[in-house]
Amino acid sequence: MRKSHIELYKRRWLALHEIEIEETRAATYAERWGKLNAIYGLGLGLGLVSHRFEDELPVHLRWAELKRAFENS
Repeated sequence: MRKSHIELYKRRWLALHEIEIEETRAATYAERWGKLNAIYGLGLGLGLVSHRFEDELPVHLRWAELKRAFENS
């Protein structure tokens, strides 16, 4: 491989990286949330996730209750 080939290859990957950054910035919260859920679902399916978010629901509800009480005081 020549040096010019390596430099061209590197420039292409850098250009691709810039495109990916712009696509990430342009993504809506709904798109990001969907991707996160897909990754989480894959982790569950592969047995890589040790618990479900539903297990944490009582904790989140309690924190929400405390936050409301603090905001109303």
